[in-house]
Amino acid sequence: MAALTPHTLMRAAPSAADLGSIVAAALDGLELSSVEAAEECSSLRLLLLSSNLLTRIEASVLRLSRLRKLDLSCNGVSALPKRDEIRGHLPSLQILYLHGNQLATLKAAGALAFLPSLLRLTLHDNPLAAHPNYRHFLVNSILPLRALDLHVISDEELIEGAHFPARFGALGDAAALPLFHQGARVAGATEAALVRELESEIAALNAVHASLSPVLVLQSAARAKLARADAADRRAAA
Repeated sequence: MAALTPHTLMRAAPSAADLGSIVAAALDGLELSSVEAAEECSSLRLLLLSSNLLTRIEASVLRLSRLRKLDLSCNGVSALPKRDEIRGHLPSLQILYLHGNQLATLKAAGALAFLPSLLRLTLHDNPLAAHPNYRHFLVNSILPLRALDLHVISDEELIEGAHFPARFGALGDAAALPLFHQGARVAGATEAALVRELESEIAALNAVHASLSPVLVLQSAARAKLARADAADRRAAA
């Protein structure tokens, strides 16, 4: 067991001039039990802490106002911050990996609804994921959420009593969204590469989300039809 140190942070981002300029830090598998030193990284966008010995989301992490992705998968996290603790913190967080931990109650996970920018959340392989209302509760509690675990949320899951054709259905192959973390770290990615991977993940999420929404598909078709009509009018006028 070890605490995160400034030296370890600088080694994870060798191109950074100082702690305050670190943008991305991959700190997986270091047997870390505390990451209080991360609070000094005021520019941090990605903090990747998979396969450590962490048991909670520390206050130092909650204060990282620019953080966009936090990976705490495969640790020993057994409790989440309460509503009053999380409210007003992590305003930029879009992706939160918490799969492979020890979280047991859906009620505790409900506090994540106070993360205003959260687009993707993973909680599979936690005890709470066995609850029969697990997915229904979370997709209807965390309003900005677009993907839970390995699938993008479909309109069918959000609209009570809705039944759409199979291509728009919940948890189908068309809704699948993989985890984005393996390849970049194995290759010893730079900060820039990790940021590019984050952008790729968000782009993939948005693309799948758009393809799963009948409303967005119809809107896209209507815009394309109008564009073709406008082009035809311009050709006729020319």
